[in-house]
Amino acid sequence: MSQVTQVHPPRGVARLGAALAGALLLAAALAMATPERSRASISLTTADLGVSLRASSSLLLTDTVDYSLTATNYGPYGLFGGTITVQFPTQVTTVSGGGCSFDPFTDRATCTVGQLVPSETANFVFRARYALSVGLALRTTATRTSSAPSDINPSNDSSTATCTVVAPVAILC
Repeated sequence: MSQVTQVHPPRGVARLGAALAGALLLAAALAMATPERSRASISLTTADLGVSLRASSSLLLTDTVDYSLTATNYGPYGLFGGTITVQFPTQVTTVSGGGCSFDPFTDRATCTVGQLVPSETANFVFRARYALSVGLALRTTATRTSSAPSDINPSNDSSTATCTVVAPVAILC
């Protein structure tokens, strides 16, 4: 028959452990209830939301450009969410697809990025239609405009894709 022996930590150690566990639970509850305040008080929670924009077209007989926007959390911690703004040239007439909202008055699309663990990506694919003029450069820029927690690397917060109108119905990207 085996015998079980219970070992109890000294009284002060048990109280310290309980106090620490309570403090951690309180910090987690505050982070969920008020994310703005928790970001300001916990400097170790940072993430790097990088942006990459690619453009392509079928070249001939087209007035559209297909865009692929990738948002990547380069870490070191998880991303709660963010916003990427895509600024199109003034010749854009419509933007469709991708899960981004397009404002035709500002020629801008807004893409919302949800939670991402480190190394995870969010992808947005959309098509823009343009009023074309030969020789026109169609320069489109995607920029991280907000993210939580704070972004630690501003050098990858923006990406530009440029296409050129080479004929009345031909775009080269």
